[in-house]
Amino acid sequence: MEDATASASTGSTVGSATAAPATAAAAVYQQRGAGASSITVLVVEDAARSGPAVAGGQLPPDHAAAATLSGAGTAAETPSAAKALEAAGAKGDFGGVLAAVEADDTNVPPPDGGYGFVVVLASFIINVWTVGLPASFGVFQEAYKSVPEFAGSSSLAIAFIGSLGTVGMPLFAIFSGRLSDTLGPRPVSAIGAVVVGASLVVASFSTSLWHLLLTQGFLFGLGTSVSYVPILGVLPDWFVARRGLAMGISVSGGGFGGLALSPLIRFLITQVGWRWTLRIMGIAAFALLLGSAALLRMRVHAKRTSKIDFSYFRDSSFVRLFVMALMMSLSWFVPFFYIPLYSTQQGLSKEQGALLAGLLNAASATGRVSLGFVADYAGATNTLVSCLFLATVLVFVMWPFSVTFGGILAFVLLFGVFLGGFASLVPTAVAHLFGSRGNLATVTGMIFTGYVGNLVGAPIAGAIIDHYTTYSTDGSKSINFLPAIIYTGGFFTLSLLACVSVRMSAAKNRLFVKI
Repeated sequence: MEDATASASTGSTVGSATAAPATAAAAVYQQRGAGASSITVLVVEDAARSGPAVAGGQLPPDHAAAATLSGAGTAAETPSAAKALEAAGAKGDFGGVLAAVEADDTNVPPPDGGYGFVVVLASFIINVWTVGLPASFGVFQEAYKSVPEFAGSSSLAIAFIGSLGTVGMPLFAIFSGRLSDTLGPRPVSAIGAVVVGASLVVASFSTSLWHLLLTQGFLFGLGTSVSYVPILGVLPDWFVARRGLAMGISVSGGGFGGLALSPLIRFLITQVGWRWTLRIMGIAAFALLLGSAALLRMRVHAKRTSKIDFSYFRDSSFVRLFVMALMMSLSWFVPFFYIPLYSTQQGLSKEQGALLAGLLNAASATGRVSLGFVADYAGATNTLVSCLFLATVLVFVMWPFSVTFGGILAFVLLFGVFLGGFASLVPTAVAHLFGSRGNLATVTGMIFTGYVGNLVGAPIAGAIIDHYTTYSTDGSKSINFLPAIIYTGGFFTLSLLACVSVRMSAAKNRLFVKI
């Protein structure tokens, strides 16, 4: 498969060792801090025609080698680096060009290893609590329907608690990303840990539904955004060749968190009640998120920008990627929230429903890792399209006919794998398509703002479920889930179409190309 970024504008191959004429300048692309931090020879251009810009000044047009600045970082910041570039370029020594630029980075560890694995571990734990815990809200959804304090509350009203908890991530994503790019990921993520822990502990004292909306909903969502978004700029900085796999392992924490937390929450609610369950979750989240935040640091310090660059929204591909995120957010949490209720409606026990919700998260975790690995070879955007297509097919073809434990189990395992792939591949695709311009936490945060549909997605499905719920004379109820399933599949389809459009534009309408 051809890599769409593998050839230069002159037809030269990236990283070619072929000696260039003495009049040629090696234009070096260096993605710093917010991106891969790798240095790759992309083009060979005639220095007599242009003098590429270098941070700290311009190299004269007659210089045989120059480095271009791309993204948030710099290519050559000192006179010594510029001289080294000139000498290496005059000899056609591309290796010397790269070494000269790398030498300008003092004490920068190499990517794809070392402390990067510590960052992956920290990111994994952060995902457990900021993604896995919200994905387990379906257990709270079912519990709040039966506790005396909230007796008579509709599925729509309760779903808004979980929706506020999940919408905080995208709603504050640009704010959180900007803070991280300005102040650094460690202190920002630590603040998020405090907010997450406090929100759940305070929620345990709620006596009305609006108390939960404010605490377990709004404040929790704010905290998860501030804690999570910084890792979107840190992790890609530590990995280049295996970025997809690293991101997959990181975000698999959300799936494994859901797997472990769903049955744990059900057990705790049964044993100590919902109030102490919230307190235990809050204390644990605070401790583990704070410890993980302390481990975050950038490999290469990015150059800060003075403001958020909204010019991205003039890029049609960026806008379509944003639309893809928005469409997906209107349906993403429907299975996570309502699989427990759907299962009990089919005659299964509450414990089986919680188990299936946990297994959905486990399958999602598996997909995040395995499909992240695949993306390193097939391309992040290509793999993302495949995940969306297969997930959409499963919603329409398999979910409506899954009415036994075995059938629902098969659906959640297959569907979860491809849904998990989507979760891990969106940040990877953003880094691949737009990371060269720098400040990746902010850039990815701008895409994540599209997930604001989480606020209304699950509640709309809850309203549909309430509308199609009927009660018999003996008090038993029957729910027709098919309209909610069609609603979910419809937005999956729209998201798929937007993603295909982005992929085809990036590939210039070629099919067999790595994107």
